[in-house]
Amino acid sequence: EGDTEGSSTHAPSPRPNRAMQGIGRRDPGSKPGEAVLSCSFNQDRSCLAVATRRGFKIYSCDTGTCVYDDSMGAVRIVEMLFCTSLLVVVGAGDTPELSPRRLKVLNTSNHTCIADLTFVSSVLAVRLNRARLVVVEERRAVVHDLSTLCVQRTIDTVPNPRGVCALSSDEDSSLLALPAHTHAGAVVIHDCVNLHVVCELQCHNSPVAACALTRDGAMLATASAKGTVIRVHCLPHGTKLWSFRRGVVGANVRSLCFGLELTMDDADPGAKLLAASSEKGTVHVWRIEGPPRDKDRDRIAPDEPGGFEPGTDGSGSRRGLVGAALKGGGRVVGAMLPSGLRRRVSDAVEPTRDAVTVHLPRPANDGSYLDRAIGGVASVATVVSGGGAGGVMNNASRGDWPGIAGVCALRDGSAPGEVRVVAVNADGLLCEYSADYSTGAVALERECSVDDYDGGGFPSLGAAVGGDGAGSGGDGGGA
Repeated sequence: EGDTEGSSTHAPSPRPNRAMQGIGRRDPGSKPGEAVLSCSFNQDRSCLAVATRRGFKIYSCDTGTCVYDDSMGAVRIVEMLFCTSLLVVVGAGDTPELSPRRLKVLNTSNHTCIADLTFVSSVLAVRLNRARLVVVEERRAVVHDLSTLCVQRTIDTVPNPRGVCALSSDEDSSLLALPAHTHAGAVVIHDCVNLHVVCELQCHNSPVAACALTRDGAMLATASAKGTVIRVHCLPHGTKLWSFRRGVVGANVRSLCFGLELTMDDADPGAKLLAASSEKGTVHVWRIEGPPRDKDRDRIAPDEPGGFEPGTDGSGSRRGLVGAALKGGGRVVGAMLPSGLRRRVSDAVEPTRDAVTVHLPRPANDGSYLDRAIGGVASVATVVSGGGAGGVMNNASRGDWPGIAGVCALRDGSAPGEVRVVAVNADGLLCEYSADYSTGAVALERECSVDDYDGGGFPSLGAAVGGDGAGSGGDGGGA
């Protein structure tokens, strides 16, 4: 390719399609969602970046319209910097110019390529804020200064074929979360400003499949490969705050995201929302409020991540009676259990269920396209066969899944106690739901296709699609 790692070349980017009315529709005979390779929301959830076989597009989450389109060729990663004109793209390997080992920094205001960076292996994930650009490969992560694109630090990692990572969007903290173990669910937190390790957390017993940080890096949410429990830890000390039950049956968690701080007058000023999307086509939303779940309880080994947490609901239900019994004898019983078993007993006895469950529209296709790319590239071999430039897309069908939630985001609702859940399904439908997390009521407000070429956007409010998107409570173990 002629470029050395971290080098930059200045060249004009492919000419964008500014005339949206001349773009046309989906190719005849193609499946819904087939052209979409990945999606990602920007840091403030105001835009959705969509990587396709033709290039990439930027959609406004307010209107659902395509505000920018570039037919530069097949792209499998596109990430925005808030609502600025700066974004980064990684090709799908159809041409040497769009190799999966090359990352382009683009300026959409003047349609130029600011830099073209080359790496030793395929880029699996990219995260950025106003201070740092982090590029994740299978066995390392490279931290760049965003203003100069100079390499600040190269972090050797355990094999990370899914590109699991999270970067806080606040440039003052710039905390980076990466897997610390290939088999156990450990996460290591790096300070990308002062360039040192903050802490290492043992979050799960199985490998971490997804993680997310709050804007200021104060909380870390993780999901394991099993996908039944979501855990939240406080940083920088690594204290476990909450455990949330996504379901009983395992599922692949595609993405995690925190919502903005609540602005209700009667709400805890520090209350936040957490959402998790899974391969089942569901999005679960929890509310984080009040004291930490294990803060005022008798626990075994308070410094043990995921320590024993007896139930305290005080009701006459079987779960309440068992929890009360365990609370009285937890210090004796817990001391007899290994730490991993204590964690499993804790989550089984007193699970914290979701406040809202959203079921995305059932896809018309098998969902294999978004499954390969959204929420982190599964592996180089899955997305690009043969590696390097000119790789061939792997079209293996996986038709046993009823739906796939690719990416999700939480936005402020129009009424107190309401949150807007925005998510993309396997057909490339951008769906917006209104959810009342006090009652669990969910309604599909509007939807539009990000796979269509014309970028028509959401229907008018008067013609918006309505109806129930889900019920309250958990998924009954199936989602």
